[in-house]
Amino acid sequence: ERDLGPEDGPSVEVVKLGDVPSLLPHLTPLTHEQYAARIAAWLSQHKRYPRRARSRGIEGVGRLAFEIDPQGRVLAYRLVESTGSKLLDKEILALIERAQPLPAIPPELGLDRMAITIPIRFDLR
Repeated sequence: ERDLGPEDGPSVEVVKLGDVPSLLPHLTPLTHEQYAARIAAWLSQHKRYPRRARSRGIEGVGRLAFEIDPQGRVLAYRLVESTGSKLLDKEILALIERAQPLPAIPPELGLDRMAITIPIRFDLR
C-alpha cells in the first residue's frame, strides 16, 4: 500500500486471486487507480454534511481505510485519520455503511479483495 496525503486521492492495495499470469501483463497501476477513483466518486455521491457541523462552520478531512470483496461488500473499515470533529468522523463511518454495496471490483482485475485508503473531505466552499 502506498500512503498518499489527503489531497492526493485514494491509495490502493491489490490482492490478486491466485496466480493469474494471463491477466498480469495487461494490468497497470492506472487501472487500479481508476477503479479507486470510481469508489471515491461513489462515496462522494453518498456523503452527507452533518447539519450541526455545517451550521457551526466545521470543516475537515479524514482518511478512511477499508477492504472490499469482488461484489463490493465492505469486509472491514476504520478511520485512520480524524477530521478533528466528532460529528464529521461519525459521518465518515456512517457513509461507508450507507454506501454499500460499493461498485463491484471489475472481473478483469482478477482481485479477491482490495484495500483502499481514501480521504473524505468536508468543505463548505
